[in-house]
Amino acid sequence: MTRRRKRHSPEQIIRKLRDADAMLAASKTIGEVCQASEISEQTFHNVLNLGKQNWRLWRNRAPTR
Repeated sequence: MTRRRKRHSPEQIIRKLRDADAMLAASKTIGEVCQASEISEQTFHNVLNLGKQNWRLWRNRAPTR
């Protein structure tokens, strides 16, 4: 039996990235941030490697509710 991958909505991704930014600013390790955000370290690094412009676009996007 295989596990289904969990897909996050864009709003959830933005919220997790903002929370990760705050935790990293509070001197948390990447491992602690990933564990709290329920994402893998590989996913975290892939998001960071999107490029500065794409990161800025995601980061400044207003979440919808």
